[in-house]
Amino acid sequence: MSAHEEPVSKVSYEDLAELEKEFEGAELEILRNEILLTAPLYRKRAGLISQIPNFWSLVLEQAPQDIDQFIQPTDSHILLSCLKTIDVARFEVPPYAAEGATDGSPRSIAIRFTFKPNEWFEDEVLEKKFWYRRRRGPSAWAGLVSEPVRVRWKSKAQDPTGGLTDAAYALWQAEKRAQAEGAKKGEGRAEEKKGKGPNKKSKDLLPEHRELDKRSHASGQGAISFFTWFGYRGPNVTAEESAAAMQEERERRDKVKGGENPPPPEDGSIDDGDAEDGDDDGEHDELLWEVYPGGEELAISISEDLYPSALKYFITAQEEDRPSDDDFEDSGDEDGLRRNDNDDEENHTEEDEIEGAKATMLDLRELVNKPRSSTPDNKKTKKKYGWMNDDGDGHDDDGHDGDGNGNGEVDSDGVEDDRPRKRRARGARS
Repeated sequence: MSAHEEPVSKVSYEDLAELEKEFEGAELEILRNEILLTAPLYRKRAGLISQIPNFWSLVLEQAPQDIDQFIQPTDSHILLSCLKTIDVARFEVPPYAAEGATDGSPRSIAIRFTFKPNEWFEDEVLEKKFWYRRRRGPSAWAGLVSEPVRVRWKSKAQDPTGGLTDAAYALWQAEKRAQAEGAKKGEGRAEEKKGKGPNKKSKDLLPEHRELDKRSHASGQGAISFFTWFGYRGPNVTAEESAAAMQEERERRDKVKGGENPPPPEDGSIDDGDAEDGDDDGEHDELLWEVYPGGEELAISISEDLYPSALKYFITAQEEDRPSDDDFEDSGDEDGLRRNDNDDEENHTEEDEIEGAKATMLDLRELVNKPRSSTPDNKKTKKKYGWMNDDGDGHDDDGHDGDGNGNGEVDSDGVEDDRPRKRRARGARS
C-alpha cells in the first residue's frame, strides 16, 4: 500500500446501524426502569406542590423556548387564569399500565390538564394521549400519533382556535364512521389503504374535509393557538400496522445476529395508482389535514422537559423574584426610615411571606437536591411571591399533580444546565 492510499475499512454502514439499534434498545430498558423508580417521587412531589397555589402557572411562565413558542398571549391568559395541574403518565408500561400489561412502549404518553371553572370552556379535565407507532416500509418512520380531543367551548367567541379543534374532531369522527361503513361493505377508501389522507382533489373528500379546509384558510397565516394542539393526529399509522412493523424488525435483527443478510423491509402500503400527479407523498397528504404540525414536538417538550423539571423552573422563578436580605436592612437614609403605622403593618406581612417562602423553598430543594446557585435569565415578569395565598401560609384547598426528575448537565460555559437531556433524539428513529 502506498503512502497516499487510504486504508480500506471493514466496517460497513449496516454494522453501525445495527450498533445504533442496540443502543436504542438499551435506552428503552433504562427508560422502563426510570419510570418505575420515579413513580414514588411523582407521588411525593404531588403532595408538596398541591399546597402551592398557582404552581403550574408559575412553571409555565418559566417555560423554555421550545414550549413558549407554542403559547400565544390569549392562551397564556387562559392558562394562567384557570390551570390547576399538569400530569404526564407513561400509560402503556408499569406502574401506569393495567395490571399484567408489560409489552407497551415506554415512549407512549398521556398529558393531562385539570382546570378551575372558567369562562372559556366546560371541561375540568383535558387529556391528550400519544401512542408510539412504527410504519412499515423502507422509510421505517417512528414517532407519536394521537387522536383529536374535543374541547367544549362555551361559545364561538371564547374559542381561540377559530373552530379548528372542533373541525379536526368532527373530521376524525366522520372518518371513523366512513371506515366502519366501508368495512361492512368489504371496501375501504383508497387513501386509507395507503395510510394517507386524501388530497384536495380526491373523489373521497368528506364534507368535514371541506369544513376543516375552510377553517384553516380563515385562520390565515396567523399564530396558531396552543389549544389547537388538542386536535393533533400525526401520521395515520394503526396499532396493527405498528405491531407488524415491530415484529418484522425483530425478526430481521435476529437474522442479522445469526449472520444472515436479509433484504430491506418492503413497503406495506397498497398502491392503487389513484394519487394525483406530483402529489403522491403520503406524509404530505397527511399534513394537508393536520391542524397542528408541531404536535409531537410540543408533546415531547412537555413530557421530557417542562414536566420532569417543574420544581427547578418553579424554584428559578422564586429565586429571581425574591428580594435579597439587603433590601430589608437599614440603608442609612433617614428619609427611607420614616414610616407610618400602616407601613409597619405592611412590612410585617411581607416579612412573614418571605419567611414562608424560604421554608417552602427549603422543602423543595431537599426533594430535588438542588443547591442555591445561579440560574438562567427569566423571560417574563412574574408577580412577586404570587404562589402565596392571602394568609401567607402557602396552602391551597385544591390541586394535585404527578412528578418527574431532571438530569443536570454542564454546558460550554461551565454552568449547570437544569434541563434534562432529550431522550427522543435517538428514540425517534427506533
